[in-house]
Amino acid sequence: MKMVVVMSIAEHDKSLKQIFAECKVSAFSEVDVEGYKNDGGEDLSANWFAASRSAVYSKMAVAFLEDEKAKILMERIKSASEQHQINPFHAVLLNVEQTV
Repeated sequence: MKMVVVMSIAEHDKSLKQIFAECKVSAFSEVDVEGYKNDGGEDLSANWFAASRSAVYSKMAVAFLEDEKAKILMERIKSASEQHQINPFHAVLLNVEQTV
């Protein structure tokens, strides 16, 4: 069993759900994520103007899948990311050692 975690900007939410449907992912969880990026190395908390403008609104989806289905999903996400080069999907595939 595998766990697939996918991050995307909120604007790509519909595309991600379409990919899940195409790959026959029957169940997944999704949460809103407010992300921050600090390219300059400065302390964003010390600069109220920069801190208020640096948020990126994203979605994180998590699915538990059989190995082959997870592999197919990762390949499809990779392909879709090539179409969204400015804000690609980010996905990780993790082994699930045990479930309860």
